[in-house]
Formats: sequence, C-alpha cells, structure tokens
Amino acid sequence: MVLHWRLFLPLLLLPLSLGAQPLAPRDVTVTVPQGAQGRVLFAAQSLDNTSSQIFLADLRTKRLAVLFPSRDFDTSPVFHPNGMLFAFVSDRPLPAPPPPLEGEEPQEEAPPEKQRKRLYVGQWNGKELSLVPTGGTGAVGNPDWDRDPEQQKLYYYKEEGGPRKTSLYSYDLVTKRETRISKHPSRNTTPKVSPDGSTLAFSTNRSWPGWDVCLFNMQRKSLGCPLKGIESFCRPNWSASGEHLFYSSGSGRAIGLYQLEFASDTRTELVAPDSRSYDVILGGANHLLYANDRLGSFDIYRLSLEKKPKKGEKTKPEPLLSAPFHLRYPSWHPASSMEQEVQRFKASNE
Repeated sequence: MVLHWRLFLPLLLLPLSLGAQPLAPRDVTVTVPQGAQGRVLFAAQSLDNTSSQIFLADLRTKRLAVLFPSRDFDTSPVFHPNGMLFAFVSDRPLPAPPPPLEGEEPQEEAPPEKQRKRLYVGQWNGKELSLVPTGGTGAVGNPDWDRDPEQQKLYYYKEEGGPRKTSLYSYDLVTKRETRISKHPSRNTTPKVSPDGSTLAFSTNRSWPGWDVCLFNMQRKSLGCPLKGIESFCRPNWSASGEHLFYSSGSGRAIGLYQLEFASDTRTELVAPDSRSYDVILGGANHLLYANDRLGSFDIYRLSLEKKPKKGEKTKPEPLLSAPFHLRYPSWHPASSMEQEVQRFKASNE
C-alpha cells in the first residue's frame, strides 16, 4: 500500500500549530480541468483551525490573491450574482473610533465588545470593505445572497442564546432592514436560497440525534424536511433549475455527496463516503465544486454532472485547488477577473 505524503501533514506541521500558520497563495496548486473557467472564492484555513483567510483564484490565469488579509478568522465567502460584491464572516476586531475633532469633547470609551463572528461585504478586488450591522450580540454565519442580481439581500443564521440555538435571518443592504425569517428551537445553519427566491434549504439538528435538511417557504411560511432520519443530512444546495438538491450525508469521517430529485424522491450518490465531502456548490451549468479531505487536508474538487459513467461506476472528481492546509467554502462566478473589470468599466461609464 502506498501512502500519500499529505496524510502525514498534521505531523509535519505540528510545530506550526503552536503559533500562526502561514497561509500563502504560493502554496495553493491550481489545476484547471478542461472547460473550467471563471473565479473561485474560498477560505484557506490552518490545520489547527486557528486562522483563516479569503483567497480568490482566477481559473483563466491561475492567479491567486488574498482578499482583505488579517490575522483573524475570515471564512464562508460567497459571490453576489453580479460578481462585483462578495460577503464573508470574520471575527476581526472592530476598527477604533476616529479621534475627536479640535474643540470637541472626547467621547467616553465604551467597554470593549466581545470578539465574535460578524458579517462583512467587500468588492471582489479587495476594496471597500464594510460591516453589515446585524442586530443583537449573537455571532452570524453561512451567508448566502438572493439569486436576483438586482437585489442586495443576504441570508444567514444568527445565534440567539448561545451557539446551540440559531435562527435564520435576512438583511437588505439597500433598505438596511434585518428580518427574522424563522425561529426554531435548535441549531439551524447553512441557509441556501432557491433559484426562484421563495425557499430556504438549511441544516437543522432539531430532531437530534442527527442533522436534517429542511425547506422553509418564505412566502407561505411553511416548513418541510425532505431529508431526515437516523442518518445525518446537512449543507444543502440547489441545482440551477431548483428541481434537485445536493447535500452531504454520513457520519464521522465517512461523509458522501448526494443528489435528491424532488419529483421522484430519488437519492443518488455522487461521491462515495470514503472520506469527508462538504460545501457543495454549482461550478457551472453541469459541474459541482466541493471540499474533500481524502488526502489529509481539505482540497476543492470539480465534479461533472454531464459525463455519464459506465454501469456500476461513478464519475471521477477532478482536483481544482489543493494546498498543505484546508481549503473550504468555495464560491464560483463565471466571469474571469478581466471580464469582471470590463463589466465594471462599462457600468461606470453608462
């Protein structure tokens, strides 16, 4: 049996776990399968889970960049449909207030606020970072954008009464209004909005033991859970048509990737549960991107849905992004960096 060198990464990098582990774009290998295009945002996370940064990969040029670098924990990036903006979660400290102007009385210092994960929005090129002022003091997570490119609405979960109880919320960047979508007596995470904007798919442990995948129709205020039971189902995402749901399922280190067809209630295994597969997203019309740790650390893979394997076989995933640290939470946009800049230039001159 031949052991891959990356299986020994936790031992090789053990000294780095005592301090900040460097997360450098030069250590990320970009392998572009035939036909792959666009840009991928993802979180580069240290093996000891103490630091994480947002990376951007251009699949056309194979160039990588760190966006809004910090020494804190930046994670869960997601592109706005227009490709110009992206949202992410960070526990970076809030900036200090500006000093008083000449002649002004200095303001009384407020007590330091507890460091927690907050929601941020920035431009894809690393400019104009802004804090989304969600209410309360609970941490937020797993942001997702409304699919309408004309909207600037975010969906996410927020802690209420500690990390074991979270509710689903939305925030409209135009009206600056935060809305509680639903309140559930448990932990509810990873909301993903359907292509028509009517329904949120999300993970919940309300029927513990195990996780379920539920659907909340925001128009009818109705809740249904198509994936539930003794097994754990989590991290759902929609197909472009809304006729299928992709999700992770399994336990321990055996987490596979699956597809649910709503019309027939058919479940299809896409990636075998011989390791851990999470964070599935659409990476084109007929491709999925997801994170998998089969080689020790999480890398990002690309899976074709258009290739029909032989009977009894499965489509083989293709490596897309790999590194000697964890790569998680991919988000894909079809425009390359150059194409996005051309669109921005045209828009600014209209």
